[in-house]
Amino acid sequence: MIDAQEVTRMSVDDRLVLVEIIWDSIALDSSDLSVSANQRKELEERLARFDANPAPGSSWKDVRRRIESQL
Repeated sequence: MIDAQEVTRMSVDDRLVLVEIIWDSIALDSSDLSVSANQRKELEERLARFDANPAPGSSWKDVRRRIESQL
């Protein structure tokens, strides 16, 4: 098993690969993941809002400009 000290000694690139491997392994077992009633309600509300107004959101250019203006 890999411990935290081993991970911190890895390069950033190697750690990103490790995260990708872990994420992919979780995705394969996604049927084991559960969604709480509150999470399900939130997802349903978001989907309803999207269905009511499916227009695309802001462009990255606009989002970045808003973020940078707040810095």
